[in-house]
Amino acid sequence: MKHEDLSNIINFTKKEYITNIFEAATNCQDVYIYGAGINGQKLLDLLLSESVPVAGFCVTKMRYNRESVCGLPIQQVDVLAQDGKRHLIVLGVAHPVNRELISELKTHNISTYVDIPDFFEEMLDDLYFRPALEITPVAGCSVNCRYCPQSLFLHKYFVQTDIREMNFVAFKICLDKLPLNVAIDFSGFVEPFLARDAVKMILYAAEQGRDIRLYTTLVGLDMKKWQQIENIPFKRVVLHIPDVMGYANIPMTAEYMQLLRCVADKTKANGKPFIDMANCQSEPHPDVCSILNNKILISWHLVDRAGNLQADELEKQSSDGDKSKMPYCSRAAFLNHNVLLPNGDVVLCCMDFGMKHKLGNLLEQSYGEIMQGDEYLKLRQELGKSSLCYNCTALKRC
Repeated sequence: MKHEDLSNIINFTKKEYITNIFEAATNCQDVYIYGAGINGQKLLDLLLSESVPVAGFCVTKMRYNRESVCGLPIQQVDVLAQDGKRHLIVLGVAHPVNRELISELKTHNISTYVDIPDFFEEMLDDLYFRPALEITPVAGCSVNCRYCPQSLFLHKYFVQTDIREMNFVAFKICLDKLPLNVAIDFSGFVEPFLARDAVKMILYAAEQGRDIRLYTTLVGLDMKKWQQIENIPFKRVVLHIPDVMGYANIPMTAEYMQLLRCVADKTKANGKPFIDMANCQSEPHPDVCSILNNKILISWHLVDRAGNLQADELEKQSSDGDKSKMPYCSRAAFLNHNVLLPNGDVVLCCMDFGMKHKLGNLLEQSYGEIMQGDEYLKLRQELGKSSLCYNCTALKRC
């Protein structure tokens, strides 16, 4: 699908969606967004930009939620259903969770709602059409999350190289080759702060004016390093936290708890929390909840990493749907949210733990050469035929 075609489809869908909300709101007293996470907050920005007044957010359970977000109150949906007003509920979560929320609304006899449209997440993501590079600065993650195919990555990676860690010099060479519109994600296949030069890398990317997103467990970060990065205007910060089952090996030391308090109390220049959301792999640990409660939204949603993991509780690519429709990636419009490995190799995406699609090497090639290479162009032309893409929950059709 061409850039212009997909962009036009999404813009048309957005206009229809906003029109539907306006029409549905005419017979209601106010508008609430169901879901106060990242998508819900992005939806708020969209609705306000279209002059749709929003009274607040609602959630299924107040547990693990704040009392307010973006200056608006959060209410439990059953309480909202009993206040005697006619509310329009606009769903602010992605598929398939939206189906659970619709069922909850019906339980409370709420029939005035607007479901998510096609391209819901894509229309809310201002980086969807932009290229991004996820940085994996070191191979081997001590956090060793249960639902992360880390062993698969290590097996495939060390067959090809013995370079375990990317140093700052190599990172700078790679970053300097990237166009300025390429966003930088410190995430990839590892906790970024396990790399010795992680802070230097982040600072350098910030100095260049890059849009930076950070996904971290805080493992490897200490107070001194934290003070060096706490004022960087990250585009997004997602915190992975300890859970009651111990599925993530995040040592809850006194030092960790002190650092967690500092990070949880920090706000951005716009007054919003430094952490945009927290996630975990089972119910969050109560000691962590006592710090994050009423500050940071906590959620957990597990996927099978494009078929790289096998477990009944993981979301998988649906076998239903019309396979004759045009496939597209809901994470990156043009498969250009790629992953940089410590040896300079660039693989397709954050699901490619088995390194099925090596696009090139950024230490040896230019970014343009990689994005015009045979492997990348073949994947673009044959989207959905790769077993990685075919089994990925991000593969959708229109």
